[in-house]
Amino acid sequence: MKCAFYEREITPPLGESMPGYYMARIAEDVQDKLYAKAFAAESGGEKIALVVLDCVELPTKYADAIAARVMKYNDIPADNIAVCATHSHTGIPCGEPLTGMDDEEFMSVVVRLAADCVTLAFRRLQNASLSFGCGEVTGISFNRNFLLRDGRVVTHLWHPDSEGAVPYSDVDPLLPVLTVRDETGRPLGAVISFACHQDCVGGRAYSGDYSSELSLKLKEIYGPEFVSLYINGASGDINHINYLNYFTGIPEEDGVPHYRTMGRTIAAEAVRIIEKGSASVSGDRIFAKKEMLDLPVRRATAEQIEKAKRNVDADGEPKRDARLLLRYEEVQTETVHPTPVQVFGLGNAAVVVLPGEPYHRFSAKIREGCPGVNCLFSALSNGTHGYIPVPELMETDIYEAKLCEGSFLDPSAGDTIADTVLRMLGERRSL
Repeated sequence: MKCAFYEREITPPLGESMPGYYMARIAEDVQDKLYAKAFAAESGGEKIALVVLDCVELPTKYADAIAARVMKYNDIPADNIAVCATHSHTGIPCGEPLTGMDDEEFMSVVVRLAADCVTLAFRRLQNASLSFGCGEVTGISFNRNFLLRDGRVVTHLWHPDSEGAVPYSDVDPLLPVLTVRDETGRPLGAVISFACHQDCVGGRAYSGDYSSELSLKLKEIYGPEFVSLYINGASGDINHINYLNYFTGIPEEDGVPHYRTMGRTIAAEAVRIIEKGSASVSGDRIFAKKEMLDLPVRRATAEQIEKAKRNVDADGEPKRDARLLLRYEEVQTETVHPTPVQVFGLGNAAVVVLPGEPYHRFSAKIREGCPGVNCLFSALSNGTHGYIPVPELMETDIYEAKLCEGSFLDPSAGDTIADTVLRMLGERRSL
């Protein structure tokens, strides 16, 4: 098998809009440089390419444009290209409903740079060996849905009746790492997945969040050419705040911002896996499969629309949730949403490329349903597809289920996606 990595800085100019909170935030500083990073592999005439950008979520038009440019310069089909977002809330100006400005001129440059990372990786392919290991990182990720004593489920604990609340479910502490080495055994790079929102920084300075610190620490150990391709796991219900212990802000330890502590914690476990916790990937066959699912979408009832129109603030404007619902009803004209599901196989390892922000229960379902396959998960991939909560929470008042452009798929979506992945992995194993 031949593999290569390539990365390129894509930090925008100051003054750009940073999407992530449905509110206007104009960048005033650079805390960490932003990147596009690519991993390319080839074996037996089959190629795959994975490209990741430091952004909250990449609109479908840009993901498709990147894939089109990759195909233009490389002999690779669209189904073998995955375009993913790290979910940094302090990333590039790719647009957002209501307030996030989409800088199309800048994004046209990003499209070319990101796609060219793939092309340049393919031009640097070399004989390589792969190893896979899976560790655990605990104490830095927490479920953000809570079951209250009265039976309600809420997101976060900004509630006066939160006493006695418990997390709705557990988290996913697993840290799968796919390491690539050259013929001498020197590490060239790694694909690393972790299930936690990249939302630790906030403010008005560009940053790739904790994956920026992860990259810096691994470069300190393995050299400046080492590329760590961070992919965000299924973490629609997981973030970095333990609401049972504190409510405001993230504490700093000895002046080190919390996101750097998170990145260093993940890096330490990744190094342990790379050095001592990996086993060689068996087989060198590459498998690529992509399916487009037409998933049903939700629509607001007449009662919900009327309520949203009545839900106004002191200035007579609809409040944010109401504005988001009304906007969604304006732009949503279809009954189904084309939703891509993708699997890359590299020997007995697999990168499962998931749409939107699925809850971690769905990645657990995939792992349990396909034992013996070493899976890494990359959510927020191949366009914008919204939150994908577990079915029983879709009718609750949690943030992730509020009807808008950020959450619109039918309650059956998560299980349909997971079942499709399991079938695709089964097809891979039968070949």
